Amino acid sequence: MKYKKLLFCFGLLCAGSVSASEHLSDHEVFCQMQPQVPCDEFIRQHLAQAEPHSADWFKAKTYQLDYLFDKQQFKTLLDETSALLKLQSLSQSIEVQVYFYHAKALIAFGRKNEALLFADKATQILEQIYQVFGDPLRMVELANLHYSMGQIAQSKRLLLLAESQFLRSKDPLFLFELNSNKALLSDIAGNFAESASFRKTALEAVAPLQHNGKNIVAYGNLGRTYQLLGDYPQAVYYYTESLKFMQPEQDAHHLALYQLKIAELYSQLNQLQPATEWLAKVEFAQLPVNRQNLYLQVESWCQQHTK
Repeated sequence: MKYKKLLFCFGLLCAGSVSASEHLSDHEVFCQMQPQVPCDEFIRQHLAQAEPHSADWFKAKTYQLDYLFDKQQFKTLLDETSALLKLQSLSQSIEVQVYFYHAKALIAFGRKNEALLFADKATQILEQIYQVFGDPLRMVELANLHYSMGQIAQSKRLLLLAESQFLRSKDPLFLFELNSNKALLSDIAGNFAESASFRKTALEAVAPLQHNGKNIVAYGNLGRTYQLLGDYPQAVYYYTESLKFMQPEQDAHHLALYQLKIAELYSQLNQLQPATEWLAKVEFAQLPVNRQNLYLQVESWCQQHTK
């Protein structure tokens, strides 16, 4: 699970026509303003209309970074964040997002040591901001960033603090992120049954928002957890459900990966025909580099069992 919403409203940052979300650079919330226009195109339109490097332009840029991260377009994300890092006019709230997304893009290309430097810069700013605003989502962001850097104790402490201080919160985004991050810690502990419970709660929280991206992640995470539990039919169910929220052009990376996971699950169920059929759907070029070996493994299994 990847947590990515790192926006804070400082002065003019939230002013102007691109202030669809008061707290978060959530491209799905923003793009609901014009649902008939593809989200990436809607964002590009706002960037073209805004004065370069104005508050409105930077706000649109944060939606673009969020979109690129969510769609796993890491090469473009790395290019965009690299260009933004060269600017001298970044506000603190924009700077922390650029650091975070740049770190995530670097990790995608195996450049972990560089990524840790930028993640550390983002953490320092986030901790300062949290002390001022005390927002529960900010606390979960901090927890996830510590998790991303392997600082599990700090992550767990912040999640417990967020849960205790905002126990009665009904904010679906907060509940989704809180439980998704608690599931990550359960995964590390090898407690996959507990993880599944947290992920179900996260799914229930986010479902009413009708955010395709979050539903894709929520269903996919549950599918992976049930696979780890060895409940392959349930895993197939949740991965298959996630496909209902995908748009082939915009979600090509997720689509290829989840189709591959379904093929793998059928191979684990020793069911050749559906494994072969799902593998045939996978567009190999859209797979993350670190999942291409899995494709080859499933392909080899299908070939061996066809003979």
